[in-house]
Amino acid sequence: MINRDADRFLEHSRQIHSLAASLSRDGIAVYEYSYDMLAFGSWLLVLGKRKYRFRFIWDGKEGFLKTEKALIPDSGTIIKWEEILNKIDANQPRENIFKLIEEFIIKQFQ
Repeated sequence: MINRDADRFLEHSRQIHSLAASLSRDGIAVYEYSYDMLAFGSWLLVLGKRKYRFRFIWDGKEGFLKTEKALIPDSGTIIKWEEILNKIDANQPRENIFKLIEEFIIKQFQ
């Protein structure tokens, strides 16, 4: 019996794991991640380094990717996210979104 929800989650998890493994070679970490299958596969992903991070929010219903950045000078700072012009084309097949995020985030830390 095929369980499409389980298969979708496994594929999504594989993509997140692959992204995290690739970015870790450049010292870029996953700081937060959440996935909601029942909200059309929407997810939130925070990547970066301790003091500078990017938050990606995928709206699964609308097929829209929101990108934000934040500077975190110390652990006591309340994070203030600033939306940035989305340089990632969300009109790509979903499997390409993580590759585009990887390319974008690596450029930010070069």
